[in-house]
This record gives sequence, structure tokens and C-alpha cells, in this order.
Amino acid sequence: MRISLLITFIILLLFFGCAQKEYIQRDLRLEHGYNYLNHYRQALGMIPLHKNLTLEKAATAHAHYLAFHHTTGHTESRSKSGFSGLHAGDRAVRFGYSTYDVIENIAYGKDVSTSIDMLFATLYHRLGFMDWSIDEVGIGYDSKGITVVDMGRSLVRQACESAYARIGKVYTNICKKPLAVSRYQRAIAMNQKLNPPIIYWPTKQISVVPYAYPESPNPYRYLLEGYPITIRFNPFYFSQRPKIIVFQLKDHNGKKIRLLQQIDRTNDRMHIFSSYDFAYIPEALEWGKMYRASLIYSYRGQIRSLTWSFSTKKPTKNFIVLKKKVIKIKPNRWYELYWQPCSPTDKITTYRYYCPKNVNIKGYMKGINTIAIRIEGKPGQRVKLVLSNGKRIILQLN
Repeated sequence: MRISLLITFIILLLFFGCAQKEYIQRDLRLEHGYNYLNHYRQALGMIPLHKNLTLEKAATAHAHYLAFHHTTGHTESRSKSGFSGLHAGDRAVRFGYSTYDVIENIAYGKDVSTSIDMLFATLYHRLGFMDWSIDEVGIGYDSKGITVVDMGRSLVRQACESAYARIGKVYTNICKKPLAVSRYQRAIAMNQKLNPPIIYWPTKQISVVPYAYPESPNPYRYLLEGYPITIRFNPFYFSQRPKIIVFQLKDHNGKKIRLLQQIDRTNDRMHIFSSYDFAYIPEALEWGKMYRASLIYSYRGQIRSLTWSFSTKKPTKNFIVLKKKVIKIKPNRWYELYWQPCSPTDKITTYRYYCPKNVNIKGYMKGINTIAIRIEGKPGQRVKLVLSNGKRIILQLN
């Protein structure tokens, strides 16, 4: 009997020990995610986002809902288990947040930091992180690789917690009770004032990938476009829309980079941009390069200019940009092979390989135009890769 109890006690200790370790690891991942997001905000020169546990609960619930039902998106179905609210604001209020005024971002990466990188590599979703008036955030993560970020405004939340409006113009969809339009606008303006007059992304503080990540809704004209460049003018400091005269992007040698798209409120098909938002999407950039952006605009009859630099990430040790027809690699090692696109339609979606019978190959599409591959064989043996664009690459074991 004592032996049985002792075994049960040991099993319980092991279970709770493993569970506690899992919770600690999850908490560390989330804390790193909060810090990582604020690292981006700091690079933008914006006020930090403070952790809000209520928003974290709402974000976590939605992440688990998406994972459990193997689905995507910002809405939930009342008829499905785990339902906590139709929209992000509904979910936040259900968990105790005082306002429906919530911005939500979702990404499907291996961890929170990777998801934040992916969201900043999009055109539309990065705007949520670059909002002038948010100052609090909750991050939810599911182990199946789903990150949900819910962002809010503390001053709006506090306004919803106090007396509600009885007369005058009101919003009926911000709080549970009517909120005076003037009070909401004051709350928004207070945080706008604390942020810079102009922000732009990317900046020199954080290196970026050379391409844009796909997103829904899709703003891109081509299959593969370069990392988007966003410029936002703060409406607190700009009472009217600035007029863009010219924008240019050049590489470190001064060569002008081709721009594939120029987007503002007048041609934004999804009507997400405000009158103070401007974006430029170049052709795919190159890894490990420095770029210089310059903007000339006019405001109230004055000509002004803005110039800054940024860089793309340097390739890691086993990351190879496919520039040669024959690539020498070592056997039994994982490599990442990247095809530098020759045009906006030059996107690699699949590949085939041909090799001797005694060569074993493991591989998969890891990312945009990127193949992860491991070849088991003897030095001197060759493998032929045929990419979906028809290009052929020889991998020779060295």
C-alpha cells in the first residue's frame, strides 16, 4: 500500500513538475513577445505598450479557439465550442475589458517573435502596431503556432468606466453605454500627442527580410514584392494631408530601386489607409544589403524632406543565395537555399530533384523562395534541383 502511494506521489510530482515547466516556458515566451513588440515600437520612436492581463486572456482564448477548430481569422462562431465573442472587442469585453475599441493582429509563426516579424513584413497588419493612440496590449499564444495580439487604449477604457453621456453626440459602439464623441476624441489625441509627428518603417535599428509576407486582405499586385515601406503622418501635428512630391529608394551603391506599387488613401482598394498614410513597395530586395530612402513632401506651402537608411538581414551560416549553377555543400547538414527573384512573378512554389539511388534527400519549402534541404551521400555525388520556374541547380557534395 505504501509503495503504491509512493509511486502515485512520484507520478503526481513528475506531472505537476512538467506542467509547471510548460507554464514557465509559455510565460517566458510571452514576456519575450511583449519585449520584442516594444523593441519595434522603440525603433519607431513610439510610446511603449503596457501589458494588460484582460487583453491577454481574450487573445489567448481566441488563439486556442483557432487552434482547436483548425481555422483562421478574427471572428468566432457562437455554435462552436470555445466561443468567447464574435469579434475581438466582444471577446475583450467578455473577459472584463471596458471597451470594444480593440485592434487585433494574428499570425501563424513558430513563436511570438517570429509572428511579430511576419506581421511587420506586411502592408496592412503592421499598421495596427503603428497606431498612434494604443498604449496597452495582450498577447495570446497556442502551441500549434498561433499568435494573437490584442491592442487597446487605456484612456478610452477609463472613459468607458466612468459616467456615460446623456446628451450631445455619442458613440454607441465603443462602450457598453453611450460615450461622448468629444471625450473619445480627447482620449485619442492625448496619446497621439505623445508620439512623433512622423514615423516610418523599416528603420536602421532592426534588419528586415527582403520581401513582403502575404496577408489577407491582399494588397499586392504581383506574386512576390519587396519589403513594404510605410510612412505615417501624425494627425495631431498635421491638420491637413501632406502632399508627396517624390519618394526614392536606392541601394548602398546609389542605384535606384524599382518601385512596384505606391499606395495611399486614394488608391487603397481595401480602404484601410487614412489620409495620412503612404506606402511604397519595391521589387524584392537582396539579403544583407543597406538601403537609403528619401521623401520630399509639401505641407502648408513649405517643401520638406526626410531621409533614412535601413538594412536587410544578413544570411546565416548555412543560408545560400542561389547565384551559381553549381553549389557545393557538405553532406548530412541542413541548408536553406534561397532563389533571388528576377521579376515580381518569379516565385518558387515547388521543386523536384534527381539523384543517384544511394543518395537520401530530406527537404521542404521553408519560406518565400526558400528550400530547406539535407542530403545524405558521399563527397563528389550530385543532386539536380529543378525549381518551379524552370531553373536548374546542381548541388555537389563536398
